Amino acid sequence: MSVLSRLREKPWLAQPAGMDPALQRARRRWPEHTALMFMLAISTVLFFLFTITFLGRTQLPDFQPLAGMPWQPLTNSVMLWLNTLWLALSGLAMQLSLRQSRRLHKKVGPWLVLATLLVGFFLAGQWLVWQQLLAQGYGLRTNPANSYFYLFTAVHGVHVMAGVIALLRVWWHSRRQPLKLSRSLQLCTTYWHFLLLLWLVLFALLTRSADTYNTLAAMCGF
Repeated sequence: MSVLSRLREKPWLAQPAGMDPALQRARRRWPEHTALMFMLAISTVLFFLFTITFLGRTQLPDFQPLAGMPWQPLTNSVMLWLNTLWLALSGLAMQLSLRQSRRLHKKVGPWLVLATLLVGFFLAGQWLVWQQLLAQGYGLRTNPANSYFYLFTAVHGVHVMAGVIALLRVWWHSRRQPLKLSRSLQLCTTYWHFLLLLWLVLFALLTRSADTYNTLAAMCGF
């Protein structure tokens, strides 16, 4: 609703049944949407706390960044960029499936299959990056930066897998309750966009140089 429309409202006058703007706005919010927003807020706080501890850890002498110098493994982040592309395309497929469902088209299945396949590529790519780091000697306990990389990507991967399970559940139940498909897909699509945004932040954080970490840590008071 625009600002001008809000200014033209006359709440002191009786409104026709079903036309009260306040009631209309309330109907647009359903319990599942509120629950999703609450869950995303918790996840955001969790990753924020991880980030704060990460920046504090970067100021200790034994911390060696994974990027910045030519010999460091994440300086060349082509594989991570490719994984980012898979996740972005998966979100696009989710958006297209939502658009189809809103148009009352029944052929949302191919888009959902594509979204699931692309997010599978993302998870496989993340696992491959893990294997490459381990092969180069960057184990879990050899460097605090390694530990945080595995922690961040593992927790994010768990969130991704939870989204896939929720999507499969929505798809399965949509056969019995097709009228609720659009609403459920809207929730899943919102979650997909959150996963992409979260990954972009993690990607930018984990591939920075020591100078960038020092600047960020100083801004946070470390």
